[in-house]
Amino acid sequence: MKQKGSFGPAVNGLGHTAEHAGPKDGINRVSPKKENVMKDEVSTVNYDRAEALLRSIIKYWIVQLMDYGGTCPVTTAECVLDKEPALCKAIGKERVLALCKELHRAENISQSEWYQARFHQFNNQYFGGTLPDYRVHAVYDITVWAPGDCDEFPRSDIDHAAHEIYLSMTHCVGFREMDELLIHFMAHVATGTSTDEDFAWHLEMERLRQFGAPVDASPDNQSIVHAKLPNTLKN
Repeated sequence: MKQKGSFGPAVNGLGHTAEHAGPKDGINRVSPKKENVMKDEVSTVNYDRAEALLRSIIKYWIVQLMDYGGTCPVTTAECVLDKEPALCKAIGKERVLALCKELHRAENISQSEWYQARFHQFNNQYFGGTLPDYRVHAVYDITVWAPGDCDEFPRSDIDHAAHEIYLSMTHCVGFREMDELLIHFMAHVATGTSTDEDFAWHLEMERLRQFGAPVDASPDNQSIVHAKLPNTLKN
C-alpha cells in the first residue's frame, strides 16, 4: 500500500472587509481598537480551523502508524508535527499532543454502527439469531480499549464478560476481510471460546464456511477439523 503524504493545506487567514470610519478624510479607516478585535477574530478562526483539520489528520496517522508497526500518542504527535508544521504552529505543540492522547482513545462511531449492523445481519443469516447481543467497537488504538494480547494483525479482541468486540481501524484490509474478522469473533461467541486453538471453534468455523459465510479461505480450519473428526464423519 502506498504511503500517503501530508494531509491538507496550511491554514490561511480569513479576509475581512474594513468598516467605514467616516467621510472625514475620504479614507476608510479602522480604529486601533477595532483592528485588534479583528485580529483576535482571525486568530480564533485559524485556531479552530487548524484544530478541526488536525483531528482528521491525527486519526489518519494513528491508523497508518498502527498498520506499520504501532504508535503511541507521543510518537503520533511527533509525526504530525513533522508533517503539518503550519497547522501545528496555529494551535501549539501541547495542544497537538493533547489531541493525540484524546484521539488514541477515540472510537469511530460510524464504523462501529456499520459493524454492529453486520453483527445483527450475520447473527440472523448464519447463527439463526441465537447469539447474545455483543457491542462492536471500531477503535483507533485498541491497546487503550483492550490492553491484552492484540499482537496478531488485524489487531482485535473480544471480551466475553462485557459482551464486547473490538476491531481496529485499518487501511490495510477491505470490507471483506473485516467481515471475515467479525465472523471469526462471532464463532467464538457461539462456542464460548477465546482462543483459536479450541477445536469447537474450528468446527464452528468449518460449519460457517460450508454455509457460505465470509470465512478466511485459509485451509487450516479444514485440515484441523478433518484430522480430528472420526473416520465415519469425514467426507
